[in-house]
Amino acid sequence: MKERIKKLRKTLDLNQTEFAEKLNITQAHESSMEKGKREPTDRTISDICREFNVNEEWLRSGTGDMFKEMTEQDIIKQKIDNQLKDGDEFTKNVLYQIASLTPEEWKAIEEFIYKIKK
Repeated sequence: MKERIKKLRKTLDLNQTEFAEKLNITQAHESSMEKGKREPTDRTISDICREFNVNEEWLRSGTGDMFKEMTEQDIIKQKIDNQLKDGDEFTKNVLYQIASLTPEEWKAIEEFIYKIKK
């Protein structure tokens, strides 16, 4: 697994410190995983998969694609997260909800706004 963790980090163009910070672990811990001195816990594996959209099967065994296939909603959520790294969760959640509106829901909001403007 050590090789796959290193390959992932390099694919993401992150140094060890940046990679570790995103996982809330120390750079030393990250380095020891890449060197094979320390096996990642199930929680760390879960955090890697969630944070970087990694296919857990690939991370654990090398089988399959490195990254999970992302839906349009996943891509939008990731872009919001990247833009609002230090943003408050309420703002993020509002934007997630707006991004997930269907055309019919947009039409209903538009009609509502026109009604209250009158």
